[in-house]
Amino acid sequence: MVLRRAIISTRPDAVISFIDLTNVRVLAATCGLRLPVIVSEHSDPYRASIGHVGWERLRRRLYPGARYLVTLTEEALRYFAAEVGQRGRVIPNPVLRPPQVIPEGGRAPHRTSKTLIAMGRLVPVKGFALLLAAFFFVAHKHPSWSLEIWGEGPLRSALETLACKLRLTARVRFPGFTRQPYAVLQRADLFVLSSHFEGFGNVLCEAMACGLPVVSFASSGPRSIIRDGIDGVLVASGDGRALAATLDLLMRDEAQRQRLAQRAPEVLERFGVDRVMGMWQQLL
Repeated sequence: MVLRRAIISTRPDAVISFIDLTNVRVLAATCGLRLPVIVSEHSDPYRASIGHVGWERLRRRLYPGARYLVTLTEEALRYFAAEVGQRGRVIPNPVLRPPQVIPEGGRAPHRTSKTLIAMGRLVPVKGFALLLAAFFFVAHKHPSWSLEIWGEGPLRSALETLACKLRLTARVRFPGFTRQPYAVLQRADLFVLSSHFEGFGNVLCEAMACGLPVVSFASSGPRSIIRDGIDGVLVASGDGRALAATLDLLMRDEAQRQRLAQRAPEVLERFGVDRVMGMWQQLL
């Protein structure tokens, strides 16, 4: 096997593997080598399928051979409790500090127009169709607000068509992919994560690091990041009406947005690079 030969040739002290299918392949390739292998899961295993049922059986069979299993949340770790027992660890993804300091309170207070930002791949799991529907229900109440959905993917055409059918073309933009997410986030007034599920939610951390008030469906990843009512708002997963109601509340209440924005950057203390890399160093 090519992978096995490559691992042997590097003479590693340890092997770290990321993401489900790769983890299975690495554990298979290292069988009998007596190498400590750490596998790291980055999805929500309850919602994100590894693929064919045979892959799931193979994962269940091979994961007990890992020295440690790392997940991003406590909830994800519970999925593998039978396989790894006390060899499970929770290490979140790190969030980088934005390249410039955001003024206290977040946004420029005197702008007449306001921007709601969403960001991610244009695929079904990101829930952008549900977001468009929620925005449709509140847009007429907030004529100064617009929605920007950043990202690329196979659903672009369908989402643009939906925005047209909802008569939101003048209020919704699809700017495409950006290599400077912080620059985009720093000029926003509110961030929304509409994913049906997330293993963690890196872009959510990035928005909070920029001092943005945030709204998210309460899947396992966002639940480990947002302190509901303190630095963001969690909405029951898949509840479009609740999402619309929460957006309506925050879009009309600047004081509430400011209150959440003030605590949001504390995400840098909880998931900062030094802290997260320290956890990896301690594990190794």
